[in-house]
Amino acid sequence: MKLHWRPALTLLFCLPCAATVVPRYDLAELTESSEWIVHGTILRSWTEKKPGHQFTWIHHELKPVEILKGRAQPRFVISEPGGELGGVQQLFSGTPRFQPHEEVIVFLYRTPIGYLRVFGLSQGKYTVRGQRLAVDLQGLAFAGPAKARSENWNGVAIKDFKVAIRRLVAKGKE
Repeated sequence: MKLHWRPALTLLFCLPCAATVVPRYDLAELTESSEWIVHGTILRSWTEKKPGHQFTWIHHELKPVEILKGRAQPRFVISEPGGELGGVQQLFSGTPRFQPHEEVIVFLYRTPIGYLRVFGLSQGKYTVRGQRLAVDLQGLAFAGPAKARSENWNGVAIKDFKVAIRRLVAKGKE
């Protein structure tokens, strides 16, 4: 019996991935690895594919309320792979999703192509709901053993979260 592996391989790559496997980052690692930590509001989003780029990118304009780490800027553009353009949709499991008028705290780094992205995929995005945080890690699976002190910031008061970040930023400057 002759095995036809190409159709099976093609089918395998067509199946949606349930999760993206990433290392779990605690708040200290998110803070240290980010160039900017910004509390702000998403103003608008748009999708584009630049010539020579392999992926469609969705960009989100963020108006800062407070910059917890990094240089002050009047606006930030957060870029993540994915989005819909020309009737074709690209989805990447674990990438953070943003909505217009959504209030967030994000941990950002600059990519080699110059885009600002959320560090640690969805781990680096915290949605502000009232005076508390909401965390959405959907689409992520964590590699390696669980860390001894697992952090859960879901439901924590924003002021307490910001105090913890400020302490870590100050510690990093020492």
